[in-house]
Amino acid sequence: MLRRIERSVVLVLCLACAPGCSRPQAPARQAATVGSHHVQFLLPAGWEHLDHGRQHLFRHGEAQLLMRDLGEADRDSALLALTGDPQRREIASRDTLEVGGSEWIVLKTWDRVSHMNPSSIAGVVQDGRLLVLATGLGSHEQTGPAFEGLLQSLRVSADSSEGR
Repeated sequence: MLRRIERSVVLVLCLACAPGCSRPQAPARQAATVGSHHVQFLLPAGWEHLDHGRQHLFRHGEAQLLMRDLGEADRDSALLALTGDPQRREIASRDTLEVGGSEWIVLKTWDRVSHMNPSSIAGVVQDGRLLVLATGLGSHEQTGPAFEGLLQSLRVSADSSEGR
């Protein structure tokens, strides 16, 4: 009888500990349509995704990123226009980044005088239509890593069947 109880206790302990021994699940790739772009991404931990058609928001508390289909636009001109007031903001860096088979232009900007308040914006053109990802509200300490992670996870294709 005592041996049976011991076996039962061991079995219960093994079953109770088993979930803690498993690996944490990798985040699931999510899919969305942003305007005419089909987008797949990994949502940063703790962030929520809000679908508003041509504009999608990614929020974590008060911090936010936005992804938007700007339609037919010149990538470089549109990205420069979106960086903000040229009297107050300047480009700190401009890089080309290959992500998921697409060539993105990534601009980092900051305050022209203090070199504080950094922000990031990236753009890619698919079938002549510009998709942008940008930091919005919140500190760069919070939005920066989420921006980088989201950008690196993006897979974008355009819907060539959609009428323009």
